[in-house]
Amino acid sequence: MRRVIISLPIVLSVLLLSCVREHSKQEMPLKSIKVERAKPYTEGLTTQFMGKVIAKEEINFAFRVAGTLENIPIKIGQAVRKGDVVAVLDKRDYQTQLSATEAEFHQIKAEAERIIELYKRKSLPQNDYDKAVSALQQITAKLTAHRDALTDCSLTAPINGKIQKIAYSIGETLGAGMPVISMISSNDFEVEIFVSSTFYSNMEGVYSCCIPTLPDDIFALKFISIAPKANANGLYAVRLKIEETENEKIAAGMNCSVIINKSSKDEEFVSIPFSAVFERNEESHIWIYNDKNNQVSLSKIQIIKLSNKGEVVIKEGVQSGEEIVVAGVLAIDENRKFKKIPVNSASNVGGLK
Repeated sequence: MRRVIISLPIVLSVLLLSCVREHSKQEMPLKSIKVERAKPYTEGLTTQFMGKVIAKEEINFAFRVAGTLENIPIKIGQAVRKGDVVAVLDKRDYQTQLSATEAEFHQIKAEAERIIELYKRKSLPQNDYDKAVSALQQITAKLTAHRDALTDCSLTAPINGKIQKIAYSIGETLGAGMPVISMISSNDFEVEIFVSSTFYSNMEGVYSCCIPTLPDDIFALKFISIAPKANANGLYAVRLKIEETENEKIAAGMNCSVIINKSSKDEEFVSIPFSAVFERNEESHIWIYNDKNNQVSLSKIQIIKLSNKGEVVIKEGVQSGEEIVVAGVLAIDENRKFKKIPVNSASNVGGLK
Protein backbone atom coordinates (compact mmCIF):
# COMPACT_ATOMS: atom_id res chain seq x y z
CA MET A 1 0.00 0.00 0.00
CA ARG A 2 2.81 2.32 0.80
CA ARG A 3 4.58 1.56 -2.46
CA VAL A 4 1.45 2.53 -4.48
CA ILE A 5 1.05 5.89 -2.71
CA ILE A 6 4.68 6.79 -3.43
CA SER A 7 4.33 5.96 -7.19
CA LEU A 8 1.07 7.83 -7.72
CA PRO A 9 2.60 11.38 -7.90
CA ILE A 10 5.09 10.19 -10.51
CA VAL A 11 2.32 8.73 -12.69
CA LEU A 12 0.28 11.92 -12.40
CA SER A 13 3.30 14.04 -13.38
CA VAL A 14 3.94 11.95 -16.49
CA LEU A 15 0.31 12.17 -17.57
CA LEU A 16 0.22 15.91 -16.99
CA LEU A 17 3.43 16.46 -18.97
CA SER A 18 2.07 14.37 -21.85
CA CYS A 19 -1.12 16.42 -21.99
CA VAL A 20 0.83 19.68 -21.99
CA ARG A 21 3.01 18.51 -24.87
CA GLU A 22 0.01 17.33 -26.89
CA HIS A 23 -1.74 20.64 -26.26
CA SER A 24 1.37 22.58 -27.33
CA LYS A 25 1.65 20.49 -30.48
CA GLN A 26 -1.93 21.13 -31.44
CA GLU A 27 -1.65 24.85 -30.73
CA MET A 28 1.61 25.35 -32.80
CA PRO A 29 0.77 28.13 -35.29
CA LEU A 30 1.13 27.44 -39.04
CA LYS A 31 3.84 29.35 -40.88
CA SER A 32 2.42 31.97 -43.23
CA ILE A 33 3.36 32.10 -46.91
CA LYS A 34 2.40 34.48 -49.68
CA VAL A 35 0.75 32.96 -52.74
CA GLU A 36 -0.65 34.16 -56.04
CA ARG A 37 -2.62 32.39 -58.72
CA ALA A 38 -1.05 31.53 -62.05
CA LYS A 39 -2.72 33.52 -64.83
CA PRO A 40 -3.30 32.60 -68.47
CA TYR A 41 -0.88 34.37 -70.78
CA THR A 42 -2.57 35.73 -73.88
CA GLU A 43 -0.05 38.27 -75.21
CA GLY A 44 2.13 37.64 -78.25
CA LEU A 45 5.00 35.29 -77.42
CA THR A 46 7.74 37.30 -79.09
CA THR A 47 11.20 37.98 -77.75
CA GLN A 48 13.69 40.43 -79.20
CA PHE A 49 17.50 40.33 -79.08
CA MET A 50 20.19 42.59 -80.46
CA GLY A 51 22.58 40.76 -82.78
CA LYS A 52 25.26 41.20 -85.41
CA VAL A 53 25.64 39.92 -88.96
CA ILE A 54 28.71 37.70 -89.36
CA ALA A 55 30.21 35.81 -92.29
CA LYS A 56 29.70 32.07 -92.30
CA GLU A 57 33.43 31.61 -92.88
CA GLU A 58 36.39 33.83 -92.07
CA ILE A 59 39.73 32.42 -93.22
CA ASN A 60 43.33 33.50 -92.76
CA PHE A 61 45.63 31.67 -95.15
CA ALA A 62 49.35 31.63 -95.92
CA PHE A 63 52.05 30.34 -98.25
CA ARG A 64 53.36 26.85 -97.54
CA VAL A 65 56.87 27.99 -98.50
CA ALA A 66 59.05 30.96 -97.55
CA GLY A 67 60.03 33.72 -99.95
CA THR A 68 59.79 37.35 -101.04
CA LEU A 69 56.34 38.69 -101.87
CA GLU A 70 56.40 39.61 -105.58
CA ASN A 71 52.82 40.38 -106.52
CA ILE A 72 49.37 40.92 -104.94
CA PRO A 73 46.83 41.06 -107.80
CA ILE A 74 43.84 41.78 -105.53
CA LYS A 75 42.58 44.63 -103.31
CA ILE A 76 40.74 44.78 -99.97
CA GLY A 77 37.00 44.33 -100.55
CA GLN A 78 37.46 42.63 -103.90
CA ALA A 79 35.33 39.57 -104.63
CA VAL A 80 37.29 36.46 -105.64
CA ARG A 81 36.36 32.91 -106.51
CA LYS A 82 37.84 29.70 -105.20
CA GLY A 83 41.14 29.00 -107.01
CA ASP A 84 41.86 32.61 -108.01
CA VAL A 85 45.49 33.69 -107.44
CA VAL A 86 45.65 36.33 -104.68
CA ALA A 87 49.41 36.57 -104.00
CA VAL A 88 52.67 35.41 -105.63
CA LEU A 89 56.21 34.86 -104.26
CA ASP A 90 59.46 35.34 -106.19
CA LYS A 91 59.90 31.95 -107.91
CA ARG A 92 63.54 32.23 -109.11
CA ASP A 93 65.16 30.20 -106.32
CA TYR A 94 62.49 27.50 -106.49
CA GLN A 95 62.76 27.32 -110.31
CA THR A 96 66.55 26.91 -110.11
CA GLN A 97 66.13 24.23 -107.44
CA LEU A 98 63.61 22.36 -109.57
CA SER A 99 65.81 22.51 -112.71
CA ALA A 100 68.76 21.01 -110.81
CA THR A 101 66.56 18.28 -109.36
CA GLU A 102 65.11 17.43 -112.78
CA ALA A 103 68.63 16.98 -114.24
CA GLU A 104 69.62 14.78 -111.30
CA PHE A 105 66.41 12.79 -111.70
CA HIS A 106 67.04 12.01 -115.38
CA GLN A 107 70.61 10.86 -114.61
CA ILE A 108 69.62 8.60 -111.71
CA LYS A 109 66.59 7.26 -113.60
CA ALA A 110 68.73 6.24 -116.59
CA GLU A 111 71.29 4.56 -114.33
CA ALA A 112 68.59 2.78 -112.36
CA GLU A 113 66.90 1.47 -115.49
CA ARG A 114 70.24 0.07 -116.73
CA ILE A 115 70.89 -1.70 -113.40
CA ILE A 116 67.35 -3.07 -113.24
CA GLU A 117 67.70 -4.51 -116.76
CA LEU A 118 71.04 -6.18 -115.86
CA TYR A 119 69.46 -7.58 -112.68
CA LYS A 120 66.63 -9.12 -114.73
CA ARG A 121 69.32 -10.85 -116.86
CA LYS A 122 70.88 -12.05 -113.59
CA SER A 123 74.08 -10.15 -114.37
CA LEU A 124 74.07 -8.11 -111.11
CA PRO A 125 73.55 -9.08 -107.45
CA GLN A 126 70.41 -8.25 -105.42
CA ASN A 127 72.24 -5.57 -103.43
CA ASP A 128 72.98 -3.44 -106.53
CA TYR A 129 69.38 -3.76 -107.64
CA ASP A 130 68.04 -2.63 -104.22
CA LYS A 131 70.35 0.41 -104.20
CA ALA A 132 69.24 1.46 -107.67
CA VAL A 133 65.52 1.16 -106.82
CA SER A 134 66.01 3.08 -103.56
CA ALA A 135 67.91 5.88 -105.32
CA LEU A 136 65.19 6.20 -107.94
CA GLN A 137 62.47 6.41 -105.26
CA GLN A 138 64.35 9.10 -103.36
CA ILE A 139 64.99 11.33 -106.37
CA THR A 140 61.35 10.91 -107.48
CA ALA A 141 60.13 12.11 -104.08
CA LYS A 142 62.59 15.01 -104.16
CA LEU A 143 61.41 16.02 -107.63
CA THR A 144 57.77 15.96 -106.52
CA ALA A 145 58.55 18.12 -103.47
CA HIS A 146 60.38 20.73 -105.55
CA ARG A 147 57.59 20.85 -108.12
CA ASP A 148 55.08 21.38 -105.31
CA ALA A 149 57.26 24.12 -103.81
CA LEU A 150 57.26 25.99 -107.13
CA THR A 151 53.48 25.64 -107.36
CA ASP A 152 53.11 26.84 -103.77
CA CYS A 153 54.71 30.16 -104.71
CA SER A 154 51.23 31.11 -105.93
CA LEU A 155 48.60 31.58 -103.19
CA THR A 156 45.02 30.86 -104.26
CA ALA A 157 41.66 31.63 -102.63
CA PRO A 158 40.28 28.58 -100.74
CA ILE A 159 36.63 29.75 -100.96
CA ASN A 160 34.37 32.16 -102.82
CA GLY A 161 34.37 35.42 -100.90
CA LYS A 162 35.75 38.90 -100.39
CA ILE A 163 39.22 40.01 -99.35
CA GLN A 164 39.07 41.41 -95.82
CA LYS A 165 42.74 42.09 -95.03
CA ILE A 166 46.19 42.00 -96.67
CA ALA A 167 48.84 41.65 -93.98
CA TYR A 168 52.02 42.31 -96.03
CA SER A 169 53.29 44.44 -98.89
CA ILE A 170 55.21 43.62 -102.05
CA GLY A 171 58.93 43.14 -101.36
CA GLU A 172 58.56 41.79 -97.83
CA THR A 173 60.10 38.41 -96.99
CA LEU A 174 57.66 35.90 -95.52
CA GLY A 175 58.13 32.69 -93.60
CA ALA A 176 56.14 29.56 -94.39
CA GLY A 177 52.80 29.55 -92.61
CA MET A 178 52.66 33.31 -91.90
CA PRO A 179 49.05 34.49 -92.55
CA VAL A 180 49.08 36.81 -95.57
CA ILE A 181 45.46 37.17 -96.68
CA SER A 182 42.23 37.24 -94.67
CA MET A 183 38.91 36.76 -96.45
CA ILE A 184 35.27 36.12 -95.60
CA SER A 185 32.64 34.14 -97.45
CA SER A 186 30.31 36.28 -99.55
CA ASN A 187 26.52 35.96 -99.92
CA ASP A 188 26.42 33.44 -97.09
CA PHE A 189 25.80 35.28 -93.83
CA GLU A 190 24.75 34.37 -90.32
CA VAL A 191 23.50 36.30 -87.30
CA GLU A 192 24.92 35.92 -83.80
CA ILE A 193 22.97 36.72 -80.63
CA PHE A 194 23.59 35.99 -76.94
CA VAL A 195 20.90 34.53 -74.65
CA SER A 196 20.66 33.70 -70.95
CA SER A 197 20.39 30.19 -69.49
CA THR A 198 16.58 30.61 -69.47
CA PHE A 199 16.55 30.18 -73.24
CA TYR A 200 19.35 27.60 -73.49
CA SER A 201 17.08 24.53 -73.77
CA ASN A 202 14.11 26.34 -75.29
CA MET A 203 15.09 27.92 -78.59
CA GLU A 204 12.09 26.70 -80.60
CA GLY A 205 10.25 29.33 -82.60
CA VAL A 206 10.09 31.31 -85.83
CA TYR A 207 13.10 33.57 -86.33
CA SER A 208 13.45 36.78 -88.30
CA CYS A 209 15.65 39.86 -88.21
CA CYS A 210 15.62 43.51 -89.20
CA ILE A 211 18.73 45.48 -90.17
CA PRO A 212 18.51 49.24 -89.42
CA THR A 213 20.31 50.14 -92.66
CA LEU A 214 17.73 48.11 -94.60
CA PRO A 215 14.47 49.21 -92.91
CA ASP A 216 12.20 47.91 -95.67
CA ASP A 217 13.43 44.31 -95.47
CA ILE A 218 12.70 41.52 -92.99
CA PHE A 219 14.99 38.50 -93.31
CA ALA A 220 13.96 34.98 -92.34
CA LEU A 221 16.44 33.13 -90.12
CA LYS A 222 17.12 29.47 -89.50
CA PHE A 223 18.49 28.17 -86.17
CA ILE A 224 21.97 26.65 -86.54
CA SER A 225 23.51 26.13 -83.11
CA ILE A 226 23.93 27.33 -79.54
CA ALA A 227 27.27 27.32 -77.73
CA PRO A 228 27.61 24.55 -75.10
CA LYS A 229 29.39 26.90 -72.69
CA ALA A 230 28.50 30.39 -71.47
CA ASN A 231 30.86 33.34 -71.88
CA ALA A 232 32.23 35.49 -69.04
CA ASN A 233 28.85 37.25 -68.77
CA GLY A 234 26.94 33.98 -68.38
CA LEU A 235 25.41 34.22 -71.87
CA TYR A 236 25.32 31.61 -74.63
CA ALA A 237 26.16 32.44 -78.26
CA VAL A 238 23.43 31.49 -80.74
CA ARG A 239 24.05 31.37 -84.49
CA LEU A 240 21.24 31.80 -87.03
CA LYS A 241 21.48 31.54 -90.82
CA ILE A 242 20.06 34.29 -93.03
CA GLU A 243 17.94 32.44 -95.57
CA GLU A 244 18.27 35.12 -98.29
CA THR A 245 21.89 34.59 -99.31
CA GLU A 246 21.99 36.56 -102.59
CA ASN A 247 21.27 40.01 -101.14
CA GLU A 248 24.28 42.20 -101.91
CA LYS A 249 23.08 44.86 -99.46
CA ILE A 250 23.96 42.67 -96.48
CA ALA A 251 27.50 42.93 -95.11
CA ALA A 252 29.31 41.35 -92.18
CA GLY A 253 29.40 43.53 -89.07
CA MET A 254 25.95 45.09 -89.50
CA ASN A 255 23.87 45.38 -86.33
CA CYS A 256 20.42 43.80 -86.41
CA SER A 257 17.38 43.06 -84.28
CA VAL A 258 16.39 39.40 -84.00
CA ILE A 259 12.78 38.48 -83.21
CA ILE A 260 11.79 35.02 -81.93
CA ASN A 261 8.07 34.29 -82.20
CA LYS A 262 6.89 31.41 -79.99
CA SER A 263 3.12 31.87 -80.32
CA SER A 264 1.07 28.76 -81.04
CA LYS A 265 -2.67 28.10 -81.16
CA ASP A 266 -2.19 24.54 -79.92
CA GLU A 267 -0.43 25.46 -76.69
CA GLU A 268 -1.57 27.18 -73.50
CA PHE A 269 0.81 29.32 -71.47
CA VAL A 270 0.55 30.87 -68.02
CA SER A 271 2.43 33.70 -66.32
CA ILE A 272 3.67 33.84 -62.73
CA PRO A 273 5.78 36.36 -60.75
CA PHE A 274 9.52 36.08 -61.30
CA SER A 275 10.02 35.86 -57.51
CA ALA A 276 8.32 32.44 -57.48
CA VAL A 277 11.06 30.81 -59.56
CA PHE A 278 14.23 29.27 -58.11
CA GLU A 279 16.98 26.99 -59.38
CA ARG A 280 17.52 23.44 -58.15
CA ASN A 281 19.92 21.00 -59.86
CA GLU A 282 20.36 23.59 -62.64
CA GLU A 283 16.63 23.50 -63.47
CA SER A 284 13.82 25.98 -62.81
CA HIS A 285 11.23 25.07 -60.12
CA ILE A 286 8.30 26.58 -58.19
CA TRP A 287 6.23 25.68 -55.11
CA ILE A 288 2.52 24.94 -55.69
CA TYR A 289 0.25 25.44 -52.66
CA ASN A 290 -2.54 22.95 -51.88
CA ASP A 291 -5.51 24.37 -49.92
CA LYS A 292 -6.77 20.91 -48.92
CA ASN A 293 -3.78 19.87 -46.82
CA ASN A 294 -2.06 23.24 -46.33
CA GLN A 295 1.11 21.88 -47.88
CA VAL A 296 3.27 22.71 -50.88
CA SER A 297 4.66 20.54 -53.64
CA LEU A 298 7.72 21.04 -55.81
CA SER A 299 7.17 21.43 -59.56
CA LYS A 300 9.74 21.70 -62.37
CA ILE A 301 8.78 24.27 -64.98
CA GLN A 302 9.73 25.18 -68.54
CA ILE A 303 10.15 28.91 -69.03
CA ILE A 304 9.27 30.37 -72.42
CA LYS A 305 10.24 34.00 -71.90
CA LEU A 306 10.53 36.86 -69.42
CA SER A 307 7.89 39.56 -69.66
CA ASN A 308 8.37 43.29 -69.11
CA LYS A 309 6.10 43.13 -66.06
CA GLY A 310 8.45 41.15 -63.84
CA GLU A 311 6.76 37.86 -64.75
CA VAL A 312 7.83 34.66 -66.46
CA VAL A 313 5.81 32.82 -69.08
CA ILE A 314 5.51 29.09 -68.38
CA LYS A 315 4.85 26.26 -70.83
CA GLU A 316 4.93 23.24 -68.49
CA GLY A 317 4.81 22.57 -64.75
CA VAL A 318 1.87 24.74 -63.66
CA GLN A 319 -1.72 25.34 -64.76
CA SER A 320 -3.75 28.50 -64.80
CA GLY A 321 -5.53 29.04 -61.45
CA GLU A 322 -3.06 27.09 -59.32
CA GLU A 323 -1.68 28.96 -56.29
CA ILE A 324 2.06 29.61 -56.41
CA VAL A 325 4.34 30.57 -53.52
CA VAL A 326 5.83 33.95 -54.45
CA ALA A 327 7.99 34.87 -51.45
CA GLY A 328 10.62 33.10 -49.37
CA VAL A 329 10.79 30.19 -51.80
CA LEU A 330 14.33 29.19 -50.75
CA ALA A 331 13.27 28.71 -47.10
CA ILE A 332 10.34 26.38 -47.78
CA ASP A 333 10.20 22.95 -46.09
CA GLU A 334 7.81 20.79 -48.10
CA ASN A 335 7.14 18.49 -45.12
CA ARG A 336 5.60 21.31 -43.10
CA LYS A 337 2.09 22.75 -43.19
CA PHE A 338 1.51 26.40 -44.14
CA LYS A 339 -1.12 29.09 -43.97
CA LYS A 340 -1.44 31.34 -46.98
CA ILE A 341 -1.59 35.08 -46.48
CA PRO A 342 -5.01 36.37 -47.63
CA VAL A 343 -4.86 38.50 -50.79
CA ASN A 344 -6.61 41.85 -50.34
CA SER A 345 -9.12 42.72 -53.02
CA ALA A 346 -9.51 46.17 -54.55
CA SER A 347 -12.67 46.74 -52.48
CA ASN A 348 -11.05 45.64 -49.23
CA VAL A 349 -7.91 47.71 -49.00
CA GLY A 350 -6.03 46.85 -45.81
CA GLY A 351 -8.09 43.72 -45.15
CA LEU A 352 -10.62 45.45 -42.86
CA LYS A 353 -13.56 43.16 -43.69
